[in-house]
Amino acid sequence: MNAEIAQALLYFGIGICVVIPSLIVIPFLHGTVDLLTYRNVVLAGCFPFIGLSSIGLATGERPYAVYDFEDFVSFAVFASTFILVFVIAYKYHIPRRSLVAKFVGKPVETSETVIGVLALIAVALSLLDYVMKRFDYLPFFTELLSSLAPSFMSFASLFAIAGWMRTRGNPFLLLILIGIFTFSLVYSILGGGGGRRVLLSVLASFPIFFYWDSRHRLSSLRKQKLLVRIGLIMIPLGLVMTAYSNLRHYDRSDEGTGAAVNSAIGAYAKIPNEIVKIVSGQKMESIFVQIGQDATNCSMLINSEARRGHRRGTNATFWIPQYFHTVWFVLTNPIPRSIWKEKPLALGYMVPIELLGVGGISLGPGIVGHCIHEGGIFFVFFYAICFSYLAKLLDTALVRNPTNLFLQGLATAAFPNLLMLVRGDQAVVLVVCIFGYICYIASRRIAIILRSFA
Repeated sequence: MNAEIAQALLYFGIGICVVIPSLIVIPFLHGTVDLLTYRNVVLAGCFPFIGLSSIGLATGERPYAVYDFEDFVSFAVFASTFILVFVIAYKYHIPRRSLVAKFVGKPVETSETVIGVLALIAVALSLLDYVMKRFDYLPFFTELLSSLAPSFMSFASLFAIAGWMRTRGNPFLLLILIGIFTFSLVYSILGGGGGRRVLLSVLASFPIFFYWDSRHRLSSLRKQKLLVRIGLIMIPLGLVMTAYSNLRHYDRSDEGTGAAVNSAIGAYAKIPNEIVKIVSGQKMESIFVQIGQDATNCSMLINSEARRGHRRGTNATFWIPQYFHTVWFVLTNPIPRSIWKEKPLALGYMVPIELLGVGGISLGPGIVGHCIHEGGIFFVFFYAICFSYLAKLLDTALVRNPTNLFLQGLATAAFPNLLMLVRGDQAVVLVVCIFGYICYIASRRIAIILRSFA
């Protein structure tokens, strides 16, 4: 890569890595924004997938194309505009009280029975999902299971932590919690193809419950202490996730079930050793690659190819702007592809085929890549405003009901996916979040039904 572009990318990435923590921590300490919110999760995604990813591309990651300085300028302007508009729109949007109350619904209590049932549902759906992926299956139902199982697992883990901490160490709930954590790791490798969001959802339930359950007791002095405590909780969880990131493709799709299970167990056993390597600095170079996920590289590739008007692959109209492609993908997602073969594809799936000539993989186009593909700067404003309005609605519901376990469960299911929103594929992330909301409704209904039999 040109030295001038590399230097500009490096400085831009460092700037993002300074600005994003400031936008999260300073408003929290001033009392204007809570810490673990949808707003901050979206912004936190900018740290690795814009900041660290830019640093990684500038310091050694192989570029997908030959970029010029205009490619960098476009990327930097689009990314900065998204962050700025998102923050400003969030600040000035005030959701209607009636809308928030309707979203939250009437209070519903949980119990050990509810926690156990949700855990069993999560395990059953996960096992069924794995079996249907390994053998002949119905595409629509497999996609449905792949989205529902992780969300139910998130709710079950959050409820188990809440029950265990509120009852001061109920051993039954502790066993459920340990079982969910272990199963989430195995499922991530076996059924999730090495994905991290299932395991991240389970791990995220710890800081989410800890923060929101104590949020109503906060003072300005306690905020600083809570920030430190949340940081101390996040460090070991981050180490586990980073170690797992280096092992998550331990499984291979052509292995038999027995070998695949052994792969998952082997990856689980290697995590402590990976953590030691990370702490000792042996994995620093791979960390940039694993965390940044080449989102900047992919965004600049899309921008570069779109500007030059290249035509590659089988789709000659790929670079004609696909207006509102994300919205169209979300709306048509429930339709089985077996019925409608021309159903919109995720951009992250199309880019490797059309631009790199590689199939069977998915790349994160980045928020910049999505907006360029859909038409340009207008969509930077459009998605920044839409995401900020949705985040403000959900945050307002949490702030007004901080101890509501169902809202905390929804946050547990949504946060790991929204963290990936800036990386993309944003359409896929939104679909998964919708399934999280379905699980929110379903878990409330399950609790109401079980309570009626009590």
